[in-house]
Amino acid sequence: MPNNNNSGEFRGSTKQSLVDMKDQIVELKGEVATLRRWLTVLTMVTLVAVIERLPDFARIVLASIGK
Repeated sequence: MPNNNNSGEFRGSTKQSLVDMKDQIVELKGEVATLRRWLTVLTMVTLVAVIERLPDFARIVLASIGK
């Protein structure tokens, strides 16, 4: 059975280490996909918030230019 010692050295077959790395890569791909979804949602919410505030911002800018 493969194991890691304290120095981070892998003790096991090369084939097993490749299988482990493949599993880790699949797991990381899932995490990246989840983060992308959250980033997309966060971007949309931020965009909506900014668009809602644009009329007030334009009013303030125009008022400061008119003075």
